[in-house]
Amino acid sequence: MSGDAGTVGGFLALELPTLRGELPPPSATLFRSGRACLRAILESERPRRFLAPYYVCDAAIAPALALGMPVIFYEIDRELSPLLPETRSDDAILLVDYFGVGATAISRYVSLPGVVIVDQTQALFARGPESAWRFTSARKWFGVPDGGFLWGPRALPAQAPRPIASLPTHLVERRWGDPARAYGAYLSAEANFDTEIAPISTTSVSLLGGVDADLVQVRRRRNFEILHSRLAAHNTLETTLPVDGAPFCYPFLPQAELSREALAREGIFVPQFWADCLARERSGFDWEKDLSRRLLPLPLDHRYVDSDMLRVAERVEHLIRQVAG
Repeated sequence: MSGDAGTVGGFLALELPTLRGELPPPSATLFRSGRACLRAILESERPRRFLAPYYVCDAAIAPALALGMPVIFYEIDRELSPLLPETRSDDAILLVDYFGVGATAISRYVSLPGVVIVDQTQALFARGPESAWRFTSARKWFGVPDGGFLWGPRALPAQAPRPIASLPTHLVERRWGDPARAYGAYLSAEANFDTEIAPISTTSVSLLGGVDADLVQVRRRRNFEILHSRLAAHNTLETTLPVDGAPFCYPFLPQAELSREALAREGIFVPQFWADCLARERSGFDWEKDLSRRLLPLPLDHRYVDSDMLRVAERVEHLIRQVAG
């Protein structure tokens, strides 16, 4: 193996795995973030309007707003399928593969008039329609500083990965330090991401090269199956394991709202997708707002084994019994 920049000798660098698998995907153009990918698409296509589901985070509409494009929100149905208005050839249409289990719901819309863009930030391993633009975010799946992957019907100019001075504090603290301090550092790091079109870091390229992508997918699929076997009877959201790829989470929508705080006291931290929907001053979109309030995206990533998933299921079932009285 050659030395850094052709040098030989000197002190040792951070030791990294030498596995070279599917990540970063050789077929993708690499950017700093999913937002950077989306902005690159919009700058290339220059649509007149940006159509996005109301049930999405503000980060997904930020690139359009940064470019001065009007954002038109549309509804989704109870199966998470788009309820789109009539589209025009100069529209950009954002379709979201929700939770990594929504590919079927969006497949019938990829031939609409306009620039079709599939947000796969929750579906990193999914095969997507080759006729559409697609992007995802490595940061949502792995403990890396950055990374957005972009695929499209034509190539966009690639940029060489950029060096970064050090590993972000939240990644180091989460691995070896104080989880509470790590969370504060994580929020600070997230706030620094914007829509700038910038390349991925060399650090993320190296770290992702050590990921066993097959193992990650197997573990996530197994964890989904365990949660589904225990919780499907209580889940009002129809959901199935994707045919290919891996789920991002187990989307659990109970009949009655369950407390995230109660789960957190048990050491089970469940995010909210997305509080942004509730903060927007928009009338209508009642289903999307209810989904944002009540949906529990239960973690199932590759850090966890069967016993972890069984504990999550047991605590959720316990909360359901408490609410039912």
